[in-house]
Amino acid sequence: MKKLLSLTLISIMMVGCSNEKDLADHEKKIEALEKENLELKDKLSEDRADYNGFLQETDRTSRRFMDLLAAEDFETLKAEFPVKFEVKNNAIHLMEPEGNLPFEVELAKQSKHIGFFNKFDDMTEISYYMYNPQHDSNSLVVFHYDKDNQLEYVSLGGR
Repeated sequence: MKKLLSLTLISIMMVGCSNEKDLADHEKKIEALEKENLELKDKLSEDRADYNGFLQETDRTSRRFMDLLAAEDFETLKAEFPVKFEVKNNAIHLMEPEGNLPFEVELAKQSKHIGFFNKFDDMTEISYYMYNPQHDSNSLVVFHYDKDNQLEYVSLGGR
């Protein structure tokens, strides 16, 4: 019985590797796939580094906007950012998007953490949840950037 089983296994192995040329072809295909796999891993690693760098840059720019607002440095805010706003009652009233809520100086001074970050080919959005002591809740602030990572507008969401 053992001899028959051994002969069967040898026969199966011989059929699976009918000749050395087929075996060499399979080895070349495996090597090509392994090389492609390494290239894809390298590309993924580069993409992650680019994404992380882009996130940091966008976060830094958005926080700079909020820091200038908190410091009530409206002239620098106007000079550094292409958003249109008016200052009324200790808040900036952003012209875009229409019907936007006022961004209060006190809100910009509060703790904040990133709510979401969306990167697309034609735009990027980063949002923050900011504690609003006036309402004992968090407010959502969304920064919208164009494809060249230039700030287009800031919108305030509800609590």
